[in-house]
Amino acid sequence: MGSCNAADTIANSDPTMRSIMKQAAGILNLKGHYVEPINGEKELLYGPVDLEGHLGKDGRYYIIDTARLFPPTALIKRNPE
Repeated sequence: MGSCNAADTIANSDPTMRSIMKQAAGILNLKGHYVEPINGEKELLYGPVDLEGHLGKDGRYYIIDTARLFPPTALIKRNPE
């Protein structure tokens, strides 16, 4: 699931992965959104397009590249000493 090439192509064919991501998005209070690759049809994703979901050889699902899933940390300005 997701894209490993800046959304030129988007993988979203595994129904179990879609279900897992939809459930995780609900917990994080995120909605699905449509992403359209350069040459392809729109895909409904429940996370950033550059997040990747993989089915491991051990039969478990793994999510990588989650940096954009969460909001950035606010910059804390400190008084110079």
